Amino acid sequence: MQKLYKSDVSAAIHETAEGLYEHGIIDEKSMHEFDESCLMSSPLEEKDVINHCIADEDKP
Repeated sequence: MQKLYKSDVSAAIHETAEGLYEHGIIDEKSMHEFDESCLMSSPLEEKDVINHCIADEDKP
């Protein structure tokens, strides 16, 4: 399943955290915290982000 990130910055942060986790630098609890803060948790949240992006495009 493809991961859906909240933003490009969230994607970069999460991918870095994954590398740290894979090398044992951060623990599972910390990785879950990165999951919660960087990944979209529901289709509704994804819809909100999409609507926000569309609204930003409409601004002059």
